Amino acid sequence: MELWQDVNAATGEHVDMNDLSLVGAQRPLIKAIVDTGVPTVVVLSSAILSIGARGNALADVLFGDYNPSGNYLNPGRFIGDSVFEASNGSLVFGHQYVLGNPQPWYPFGYGKSYSTFQYGSVRVDRSKISRSDRPIVVSVDVTNKEKKRNATEVVQAYISDDIASVMVPNRQLRGVDKVVIPAGKTKTVSIPIKVEDLGLWNARMIYVVEPRNFTVLVGSSSQDIRGNTAFLVQ
Repeated sequence: MELWQDVNAATGEHVDMNDLSLVGAQRPLIKAIVDTGVPTVVVLSSAILSIGARGNALADVLFGDYNPSGNYLNPGRFIGDSVFEASNGSLVFGHQYVLGNPQPWYPFGYGKSYSTFQYGSVRVDRSKISRSDRPIVVSVDVTNKEKKRNATEVVQAYISDDIASVMVPNRQLRGVDKVVIPAGKTKTVSIPIKVEDLGLWNARMIYVVEPRNFTVLVGSSSQDIRGNTAFLVQ
């Protein structure tokens, strides 16, 4: 009998893990099945309160009856640009995620699809705006490269503020649009960004929109940026 020491539980209220490796007998079981030579699909399912119909939904995706379009919301390891650590005073290697690789397996906004998407150049409707102006509109043409299958893409717009008077995140999500694109077609996606959403709490704890250049980055996730452009707040 093979023994598995130390790590025999997935994450939960009683334990944290620093990776997504399978625990207990699961890995040897998968190996034994794969060694039979029968073509195998392995599904790693992790859900706190899953629903009874998830099996049907999963089968629809696996058999190609549905083109997935969900996106990942929480990489978990970071809050803003700082490492989040909840320590209970103990140190058990393999159980403290803060000791692992600082890069999450899947970044914020990550998603999968049977289709691939081509992004055109990013543009804004105005190169200069005032702090009391209407929302600035960011646009990009997105093409579904799949010739036989309609697809849904989640287009994300992030703002980068490199010269803020106080520390701010490297990039912040400020707009998103989920669009259905027919097979082989192109759609123009337009995302409005409110001027007040460009603001920050300054050193005097006053919420202000500071006048300067801002960069808007558009992509399929926070790490899959397809293009960018800049505009000036006066």
